[in-house]
Amino acid sequence: MINRKREKVSRNTVSREALLLHLKQARKPETLEEIHRRVSKKMPSLAFSTVYRIIRSFEEQGIVDRVDWRDRGSRYEIVGPHHHHLVCESCGAMKDIEDNDISLNLKKIAAQTGFVLKDHIIELTGLCENCYKE
Repeated sequence: MINRKREKVSRNTVSREALLLHLKQARKPETLEEIHRRVSKKMPSLAFSTVYRIIRSFEEQGIVDRVDWRDRGSRYEIVGPHHHHLVCESCGAMKDIEDNDISLNLKKIAAQTGFVLKDHIIELTGLCENCYKE
């Protein structure tokens, strides 16, 4: 008799490892659909609901960050140094930029406004070099 509980845990562990490896290798934040599509090429039986549950647990554990972009929805990336994104309005290309590239003094803003700041998101949009040349 097969122990279904052990089988489920084993598959989940393999899926978790595959998703974690993919996120570590991803060059840009990805939607759940993109993550599922790319990882399921190597794991065809991977269900979208499994990707959703694992990514949410990664987020709760502080392994991944969710980046919420207004009209482009949520995307996920592995946690690293705090940064922001440049986004091409034409092709959707993304590039990371560091906090140091943007002179933003959160302590000063909090003191001036009375807000207790918890986080911030900055998205710079425009045209990437390739789209600008076209």
